[in-house]
Amino acid sequence: MCAYVKKVALDSSPCRRRFVTRESRSLLSRYFLSRCFSTAIFSHNDCITHNDQIMHPECAQRMIESISALKSCRELDGKVTFHQAPIVEDEAILRVHPLSHLQYLEALVEKAKVGNTTQSIDDDTSVTKGSMTAARRAAGGVVSAVDKVCQKEAKNAFCCIRPPGHHANALTSMGFCLFNNVVIGAKHARKKFGINKVAILDWYVFSLRHSI
Repeated sequence: MCAYVKKVALDSSPCRRRFVTRESRSLLSRYFLSRCFSTAIFSHNDCITHNDQIMHPECAQRMIESISALKSCRELDGKVTFHQAPIVEDEAILRVHPLSHLQYLEALVEKAKVGNTTQSIDDDTSVTKGSMTAARRAAGGVVSAVDKVCQKEAKNAFCCIRPPGHHANALTSMGFCLFNNVVIGAKHARKKFGINKVAILDWYVFSLRHSI
């Protein structure tokens, strides 16, 4: 799945100066059509407001073009369902991150709202005035995706959200990620549905190093 979406994301990056190609749309279509079940897709326009002022590899246009490619493909009618990512509950975040981390991000975003500025966390990671709402939607989308699959309302799910969430550790935002949405989702699956083991495959690591 990630290979197809990654192709769309790279093609749509302003840094590459081109948007989603016909080939990219075809790749997405072939992936979903190869499955004979419904895929739940979670996203929200609030995610666009995160770091909306800067030209960056992880930019809003990647998400905009990915969703556009999926919604414009008539071959996917009846095979995917689109859902609005809700605001995540603090309880879900606090299973992974301490309250101090949440408060730090909230304070940094409040600072960004003054003068509509960008506040840096590290060389790769920063926040703007819409980042906290976007991050809560992103984590909420993952939690809702877990609910959909575990309640057998969908066979699988895809979260087209930002900021992404697989690099951050418990105490530190990093690698474009404010919260670790993946672990938040895994913890939610264990807490709510009693799932003992959760496998997490990081395609980013796999594609760069050819190993997991």
